[in-house]
Amino acid sequence: LCKDPVAGKHLIETIMDLPKGHAWVRQRILNKLVPDFVISISENRFGWHVIRKGFDNGTTNEKVRIVKSLAKSSSRLAGNTFGARLLNHCKVQLYKQHPDHWNRDQNQNKHRQSKKKENMKNWLDDLEAVNKSAPKKKKRKKNSS
Repeated sequence: LCKDPVAGKHLIETIMDLPKGHAWVRQRILNKLVPDFVISISENRFGWHVIRKGFDNGTTNEKVRIVKSLAKSSSRLAGNTFGARLLNHCKVQLYKQHPDHWNRDQNQNKHRQSKKKENMKNWLDDLEAVNKSAPKKKKRKKNSS
């Protein structure tokens, strides 16, 4: 299903993007991904997006599981265009060399993302406040002469 262009793109990726309150759905899908299956999906031109979304929106434990699976077959994935992109995106090389640095980097990314969301929310609130305070134009009545 993850390798299917329609189901992967429109169904599974949407599930991976669900807000934190619906994380149980994402967790059930990620729990079904055994390491060999993660590698198979990572080499697919449609499937690698699903793994990337799962990594981006996953908890720290989910990210570690994904990276461990990718690290086991990093030489195989490095020879594949989509696998190489995923290895780079998930910083597998950093994880293999310095897992503690990788964890710190992931925590910093999480902090940056929450700051971005907060800034975007503040910007949208400001924009909404400006629109509410702007004077509304009055319509002129047409002269029926």
